[in-house]
Amino acid sequence: MKGRTELLRKAIAAVALGGAIVMLAAGTVAKHQVLLVDAEKMAKEFDIPPPFEALGEIQLVIDSTFMGVVRKEGKLHSTYDRSVQLTRRSCPT
Repeated sequence: MKGRTELLRKAIAAVALGGAIVMLAAGTVAKHQVLLVDAEKMAKEFDIPPPFEALGEIQLVIDSTFMGVVRKEGKLHSTYDRSVQLTRRSCPT
């Protein structure tokens, strides 16, 4: 009985570890479209699709933490000009 319980615990741990690895791998590959500052106004003015930048999952989490990306009307919007090289930002908390 004790051997089965230990085997079951190891199997559950292996499945959880495998799931975590798959999610981490998917997160490194995923890209999100973030509209640039004033993208919709620029798109209407020049009659083009709104310009965006593709951000990876990690960069999206970092930018969202520091209010660099916000969601408006179901779309992700940048809150600053991404063409300017940023220095290290201070923690908001």
